[in-house]
Amino acid sequence: MFPRPKILCAGHDPLLLETRKWMLQSEFEVKTADSIAGTIELVNRGAFDLLLLCHSLNDDECKVICAAVFSRTPAARVLQLTAGWGDIRTLIGPEEQTSAVRPQNLVRKVSEMIRSSQGATMNSSNPGTGR
Repeated sequence: MFPRPKILCAGHDPLLLETRKWMLQSEFEVKTADSIAGTIELVNRGAFDLLLLCHSLNDDECKVICAAVFSRTPAARVLQLTAGWGDIRTLIGPEEQTSAVRPQNLVRKVSEMIRSSQGATMNSSNPGTGR
């Protein structure tokens, strides 16, 4: 049995963080942090497969968190939530964005990103297998 993928949800709203954890914890190991310092502390304790950045974080905070995550786990994926469909954010590194408006879309997007990340890891560890 494979270990469950690890997700770190970071933001400033504890209620949103707990709601996201509740939505994702049936499939993933989920940690939450409601401050930059708390996020960095969790990053320093271990690697995460996906970083979920709440729309409550500003771009500078997102960049600080991404720099910490990528220095420890360069292959980590980042999903940055936006307040709505028209809200475009800027980040560093490999990232994707999705609206936080519909919870079912968030769960679907996280699952897609984890699956594609795992597929890329398996392909790079088994070159020539065609998988």
